[in-house]
Amino acid sequence: MKINDPAFDIKNGEFTGGSYSTDDVTIPTSIYIPKAYDHDKKYALLIYFHNIGGRGDTPYWSGDQGNILVKNVIELTNDNVIVFAPRCPTEYFWVDTPYAPGIYDFDKTPVSKVMRAVISYIENEILAKYSVDTSRVWAFGDSLGGGATWDLLLRKPDLLAAAIPVASYCDPTQAENIPENIAIWAFHTAQDKSVSVNGIRALMPKLAAFRRNVKYTEYDSADPDHKALFNGAWEKSKNWEHWAWVPAYNDIATARWLVSQAKPTCL
Repeated sequence: MKINDPAFDIKNGEFTGGSYSTDDVTIPTSIYIPKAYDHDKKYALLIYFHNIGGRGDTPYWSGDQGNILVKNVIELTNDNVIVFAPRCPTEYFWVDTPYAPGIYDFDKTPVSKVMRAVISYIENEILAKYSVDTSRVWAFGDSLGGGATWDLLLRKPDLLAAAIPVASYCDPTQAENIPENIAIWAFHTAQDKSVSVNGIRALMPKLAAFRRNVKYTEYDSADPDHKALFNGAWEKSKNWEHWAWVPAYNDIATARWLVSQAKPTCL
């Protein structure tokens, strides 16, 4: 099944949709393979987690939110990146916890069925079958997917080189468990009414205290200059202040930062 979206105008590879089943759940999958894929070369891997509006039971390549960042990363890597965009089925959540408070207890939240399936797919279908540069595995996500980004980072601490959680929920007590060799750039809006900013505000200084490689951008929707970065989102939704992904993904600097991240490799 090929997935075609006119908003995605990369003229190289294409997303292929499918599904992946574990013992207790089936998730729709979408994967982008460069047109000139060569197993003798190494490719970066980009993982995208959509927000709650992206849930469904058919393949979903990246959605209205993630497509700009995905496109920029493909272009900046000269089409040398594999992109994996799993889809969370309608009745499930990436992380089995309420997201609105912005804070949850990771230790009391078992890995969800769908996150277990995502991890299995990454390990058994991507890393095992494609030529991936394991020093350049990146993940990003927004809202529900922002929480999923933190969750993957903690469940598989040796996997990622960089992560971009946007409008996310997290567990600030896990700061010390964030690996030192993962670069993180988080985004949120101060007035976010869907996912409280309190979690990320509590986590960032803890990560800095542990000397982790972190950046944090917080938008203030009351600031005209910041509001302008949302590109008129307020005309499309009463919930526009939650849409921190609009300025985050539209800024080419975000993609440039992401593709520059790599784990040190042993010689």
